[in-house]
Amino acid sequence: MKILYRNDVSLKAKSIYLIIRANPELFESSKTNKIKFLTSVCREGRESVANATKELVKHGLLHKEICRDPEGRKTITGSKWIVTEVGNGEEN
Repeated sequence: MKILYRNDVSLKAKSIYLIIRANPELFESSKTNKIKFLTSVCREGRESVANATKELVKHGLLHKEICRDPEGRKTITGSKWIVTEVGNGEEN
């Protein structure tokens, strides 16, 4: 995994990335409270975990997809988190 050798990504963000990669079924589900799960498996609090996920989004390593109800209404039913191997400014 190239992310482990990137010096522009913090160790905290790398750890969160690896937890997400190890539990794809939780993060691809729109029903899971992702921040709550992450804070339950590490010592960091909600704000710290949220900041690490924002860092991953900034680097293009994490995409958050908003899920809406099946009838096409504007009601948000949850979100899916998708991690990528290659982020911003990186080549395959």
